[in-house]
Amino acid sequence: MTTDRHHAPRPALILWLLAMAMLALPGWIWLGLTLFGWWAGP
Repeated sequence: MTTDRHHAPRPALILWLLAMAMLALPGWIWLGLTLFGWWAGP
């Protein structure tokens, strides 16, 4: 019996976190541009 599963993080979790970060990135950029445009706007 090996315990490799306890020592190495699960690849599926890492891929899921990467996917969530990539999906959330445009939202953060849009939010930042919107707030900056509202702050710097007329």
